[in-house]
Amino acid sequence: MQKDRIRLTNPEAARTLRDTPVLHQFLYERNSSDVAKQLGMPANLVHHHVKRGLELGLLFETKREGKRIYYQLVAKEFTHSKNLLEYQEAIAGALNLLSAAFLPAYEASEAQCAEANDPDYHTIGFVEPSSLPPKPKRLEKNAVQTYPAHFQARTVYLTSAQYKRLLREMNQIINDINPQLTGDVKPCTLTLIGFQGELRAGHDNAEDIKSFLEPLEGQETKD
Repeated sequence: MQKDRIRLTNPEAARTLRDTPVLHQFLYERNSSDVAKQLGMPANLVHHHVKRGLELGLLFETKREGKRIYYQLVAKEFTHSKNLLEYQEAIAGALNLLSAAFLPAYEASEAQCAEANDPDYHTIGFVEPSSLPPKPKRLEKNAVQTYPAHFQARTVYLTSAQYKRLLREMNQIINDINPQLTGDVKPCTLTLIGFQGELRAGHDNAEDIKSFLEPLEGQETKD
């Protein structure tokens, strides 16, 4: 029976769960051939990952119907101590995964944009710490993209209490999102990253935006 949560103690299991997204398809009991068809992957490759997941205790067999075998993740949630993997490996893996997913999404937004060759679409502003950063010119204000790619990073001065409160508030906004599981919906990823330090050394109040998101009505940016 699938558990709500388990703690991993095997580093290889943690790596495999992190680096093998196909295993995530087995939140509910599924047959590997069905997963392969859904993802457009070779059936033998999915079977290989399933076999590895079984060996590492990440999956378990739920039932058999003739030659069809069904598998499921052993838990809905997995945790492990911070010492199970070197932090460089754990963070680098997460950032690489994020980069690999974000770049195709950004390229797709750019392909939809009629002004993709605008030489001024990307602006990095630097101002005194007491001032607000300038608002960069937004790429393609007129065309409405269904799922615009958006990247934004800003360096500001905060007290420790302000910094922690801001992260918690942003985290709460993400957690409070009510997923829409019916209708014309697509999976969307929102990422929250915070750290003490500058994005670019020597630029204390810099903002970096790469976005295809149209300004809200009444908030059109000025060139």
